[in-house]
Amino acid sequence: FAADWPASRPWIRPLCRRGIEAMTELESGPLTVVHGEFYPGNVLLRGGVVYPVDWESAAVAPGEIDLAALIERWPAEIARRCIRAYRAARWPRGTPRDFGRRLSVARLYLHFRWLGDRRDWVTQTRFSWRYEGLRALGEQLGLI
Repeated sequence: FAADWPASRPWIRPLCRRGIEAMTELESGPLTVVHGEFYPGNVLLRGGVVYPVDWESAAVAPGEIDLAALIERWPAEIARRCIRAYRAARWPRGTPRDFGRRLSVARLYLHFRWLGDRRDWVTQTRFSWRYEGLRALGEQLGLI
């Protein structure tokens, strides 16, 4: 749907091209079963046990995608604590050096995924935060 994205965002097309390359980096790392939409609305918590529900987007993919979804738009300190807990649980002997980049690319993927889900979403102002996220991540990752 990039052809429908506002012309006021000239960085979109280069980011689409270079973002695809960056997302292939995720395929080179370890894969696992992911929920695919691991947002708080799809998680039940009872007695300290997490029960993910609504598995329609489940896939074999990088685990960073679920972490990126879970912490999306959370306050920075809470997100940092979640990231620390994730790293400690997944890699008790030490986090891989490329984890930060992989998480950023997973976040980039989520913005593209949702903006590419429905044609009418690309022009609605309620999704402008996704454009802001795309641009910030594109700049952070050196893609634009």
